[in-house]
Amino acid sequence: MAEKGRYRELLMIVETCEAATLLQRVSAPNVITIASSQKEQQSLSFKSDPELGLSLIDRFTYQTLAFFESIDIKSMATLADLFGTYSYEFMQSHFSYRMTNATRRPRDVKLTNFWGSVADVRTTTDRGPQDNMYHGDAQLGRYMAAYVEEDGPWDIDCMLLQPDVWSCRF
Repeated sequence: MAEKGRYRELLMIVETCEAATLLQRVSAPNVITIASSQKEQQSLSFKSDPELGLSLIDRFTYQTLAFFESIDIKSMATLADLFGTYSYEFMQSHFSYRMTNATRRPRDVKLTNFWGSVADVRTTTDRGPQDNMYHGDAQLGRYMAAYVEEDGPWDIDCMLLQPDVWSCRF
């Protein structure tokens, strides 16, 4: 993406156990990476659904989303403000970050710069809206649109499913 000039500055947030081990692998210019946990640390869940037996959200993600939901598009909140909300007592892990542009500091990075915007885009092509979902590959777009409309059999290997929980009645 950097070689093709597809971004000016990129914010990448990694939420997984030992997430900081990925930070050193990013060498592209102007990338800010935030990791939920250090090497040999777990990234713990916050809420779980006992019926599903699944985690619904992790502690780091919960804190990050709570911060983002507290600001709006006109906010002057910075990366340093976000970092100030992270608490080891809550997360039970230490976050970390890395910036490949050494001239900037977290207090200089306005978070709303990474939020998407709404723009009025007009084209002069005759392609349908389904084609635009596939980044300009009109043939793939038309193929996928036709495939989704079909009621073909689902291609599921029932041997991979737990027999006590699921059955192959598709």
